[in-house]
Amino acid sequence: MVSFYLQQANEILSVQAAAMFLDCWDLILNCILEPRSWVVVMELGPWVWGCEGCYDGEVILEFPFFHVYKDGGVELLRPKPISFSPPEIKDVKINPLVSARLFLPKITDPNNYNYKFPLFLFFHGSGFCANSAFTEEYSNHVAANAIEAKVLAVFVEYAKFPARPPPACYDDALGSLRWVASHACGIGQEPWLNNYADLQRVLVAGNSAGSNLAHWVVSQVEKYYQRGV
Repeated sequence: MVSFYLQQANEILSVQAAAMFLDCWDLILNCILEPRSWVVVMELGPWVWGCEGCYDGEVILEFPFFHVYKDGGVELLRPKPISFSPPEIKDVKINPLVSARLFLPKITDPNNYNYKFPLFLFFHGSGFCANSAFTEEYSNHVAANAIEAKVLAVFVEYAKFPARPPPACYDDALGSLRWVASHACGIGQEPWLNNYADLQRVLVAGNSAGSNLAHWVVSQVEKYYQRGV
């Protein structure tokens, strides 16, 4: 568990740090009109965010994913994730700094040894500074996509602030697509992609900050086409 304490409302840098975790900067600005002591709590598992004393107060705004309390508290609501267990999960290294979790769905026709799945390249969210491809919540989410859509999923663990600040995350994201493309002729370093991925059908996606990475990666494909993507 990690806690961030904002001692005064006029400490803009601290407020911005909290907003990155809450993904609702405008709401934070509206909630800190009076100087007070704040705490934002982040837990792994399901995640819960809030401020001191906010859970016993009066709810003034209700949204599907969070509540706003009269005293300025914000509670982010996330149900416990449902577990999915695809037949195969593998963690791999794309390069010394970037890793990924692969999800291979079950082959429904065991006699069709030549069947290949579309490839789903995914980047998670959380403000370029939190969360991971290896957390239970996100792993379950991508596993569900792999099962329901019948795709081979590549879930990228990219650079996070402050250890490796932007633009490292953008370099990692583009590098992951180039790594996927290196398997186009069936001679890449990862056997699952060589044997089970149809690289004529590739979907690049993400949520929140990850969608920003996905958009940028796709926008760069034409520039790098002659260099292997």
